[in-house]
Amino acid sequence: MITFENVSYKYSNSYRENLTGLNFEFHKGDTVLILGENGSGKTTLLSLISNLIFPDSGSVKLFGMNTKEKNFEKFFRRKIGYVFQTPYNSLLNRTVFEEVVWILKNYGIDNEEGKYSDCMRSFGLNPEKMKNRNPMKLSLSEKKKISIISNIIHDPSVLLVDEPNILFDYYSYQSLINIFNEYKSKNNILIIATNYPENFIFLANKIVYLKDKTVSFFGNTKDFFQEGIFFSKELEVVKNYLWKNGRLPDKIEQYFVDK
Repeated sequence: MITFENVSYKYSNSYRENLTGLNFEFHKGDTVLILGENGSGKTTLLSLISNLIFPDSGSVKLFGMNTKEKNFEKFFRRKIGYVFQTPYNSLLNRTVFEEVVWILKNYGIDNEEGKYSDCMRSFGLNPEKMKNRNPMKLSLSEKKKISIISNIIHDPSVLLVDEPNILFDYYSYQSLINIFNEYKSKNNILIIATNYPENFIFLANKIVYLKDKTVSFFGNTKDFFQEGIFFSKELEVVKNYLWKNGRLPDKIEQYFVDK
């Protein structure tokens, strides 16, 4: 479980708080979309969850443990994967194989070759041809795929993804959805921050909508649609896309999971 209790955060070079008064809980099995305009704090929220930054006030707890506790870092890293929006921010090794299995080596997880091959194939990548390539010389799309694989290969309890398909074509997007569905089936927590909710809203059971530096809406997906008068601009984009692609039936509650 992930709990935010009256969390506020301000960057050191900011004259006002970037996020303030955040209160919500995510539970095992939740798939959450973090929505909001550019600059609303979506990436900052992910950074708070991932322990890259700490709240100025309030508390962030993961599985009952406060992120500021002394032993939290050791406890937590095995349990999380964080895919940055820009893939080259997280590529550190000399070869694709070393990059993908680094976390397995770090935590003493066996079957490196098998896990590497399975994860690569799930994204339509040839594990043998890619094995010795330099990650920094891959295409942007390939870098993003390697970043996702590297953060999911150890089967973390929480997966944070910032703009997951921004560099993908249709077939790569479909592979990504299959990967997310497989991850969801294990009762994990999946959190996606995106400016393109139409691509992922059918996966989600919860929505966090950030506006004016705080949580303007937190609840299940069905209620987001029913209360969508408050978010008319974003809601119309999603509705139009889903109806156009035949994804949304007449009764919304029959489509979205209400947990």
